[in-house]
Amino acid sequence: MHLCRCITRCMSSINRIGEIKIDHTEEQAPYEQKARNAVPIHSGKRAVCGGVGCLIEPQPEFRVLRWDFIETIANNELSKIVGIIPIAGYLILFNDALLQSLGFNDIAGVTKDDVSPFWFTGLAKLRFTFFGSLFVLVANVTFRLRAPPVLGEAKSDIAFSDQVVASYSLSEIVTLENSILGGAWTHRTPLLCKDERFMFSLNKVGPRLAGFRYKNRLISDKEEYIRACAREWWVGQMHTRWWARRVALSTGLLGFALLAIPTIDIAQAVLQDLLYWI
Repeated sequence: MHLCRCITRCMSSINRIGEIKIDHTEEQAPYEQKARNAVPIHSGKRAVCGGVGCLIEPQPEFRVLRWDFIETIANNELSKIVGIIPIAGYLILFNDALLQSLGFNDIAGVTKDDVSPFWFTGLAKLRFTFFGSLFVLVANVTFRLRAPPVLGEAKSDIAFSDQVVASYSLSEIVTLENSILGGAWTHRTPLLCKDERFMFSLNKVGPRLAGFRYKNRLISDKEEYIRACAREWWVGQMHTRWWARRVALSTGLLGFALLAIPTIDIAQAVLQDLLYWI
């Protein structure tokens, strides 16, 4: 009898222990979930949590919307030359005697009795040229007035980082870092916010370069970090003045498209004449 009671008590104790373990496992899950969510990921400007491992998501724009790409359209050698065409084009378009003397039929070998192979009249082609050149001029002027000056010093982020290490003073390097760590900065590359060696500078630790007194010591100790800051800063400058970037890009593309229309028209007419005699 006593043996049966002892066995019954032992079984009850085992069941209680099992229940306690199950409850402990169930209570552990929320804490594990909280631990997994303990590292916040920000998708905007500087992180404000200040925790170790706090990450910032870079926000790059499309390559075609950056100043370094827009320069290839709005500030190339052709756009600089085309800019003078509107002045001459104005004199041509509003000079009736000159318009009457200009003709494109001779270029294509067409006589007066033949049907013109051109899609557009001579006056229309001149207008395309005039307004196309005018748009290219607007793009070039916008670029020259609003593009960041650093683009004239270095054409890539790597070239700019070399320039910073070689020729920037200690105070200039510190100022560059402070501008990146400011609250208004939007990160465009993962060089700082994704690299575990540098990301803690974006938290409450603050600037890393302000305590140095000599540039040689600064470069020897923090060269990789300085280069990362320089590249981030250069790419950030390529994203400034979004409205001016869009004006320069859109007017430049539209201008070259208008300039291409008379060129294509003349080319196809001449090609027809050549094929006719083959």
